[in-house]
Amino acid sequence: MICNTKCHINGVFKPGFPRFPPFIFNFIGDFLPITFNTPKQGTRVNVLNYGATVEIVFQGTTNLVGGTDHPIHLHGYSFHVVGYGLGNFNQSVDHMNFNLVDPPYLNTVVVPINGWAAIRFEAVNPGVWFMHCHLERH
Repeated sequence: MICNTKCHINGVFKPGFPRFPPFIFNFIGDFLPITFNTPKQGTRVNVLNYGATVEIVFQGTTNLVGGTDHPIHLHGYSFHVVGYGLGNFNQSVDHMNFNLVDPPYLNTVVVPINGWAAIRFEAVNPGVWFMHCHLERH
């Protein structure tokens, strides 16, 4: 919250989290435009309908926030890890390889450097739940 004020970010805790990325970005590329080094959108909140099936794909990178694996934790829920892979997540191809039969059931998933991890859960625990990376530098 301090950085939201200090960096003149547009808004704090607004609704309107995008359902899909607003543009295609090469998370594993070597080039990062300088404009991506400073966040401008603030923190977004995603309001879920009770009982909705939620799918989130986390993308690992080498060109943002340092190249390392990221342990992502969700409070208030456990989730199924339905897929993971290397490279940029491909919406039209990678979905076909999801494990929908016996996926691991966890509350933390490690998103690999230069890779991705996909989770699914049912929104049946009302409340405000925090999702974060377990690395201290974030």
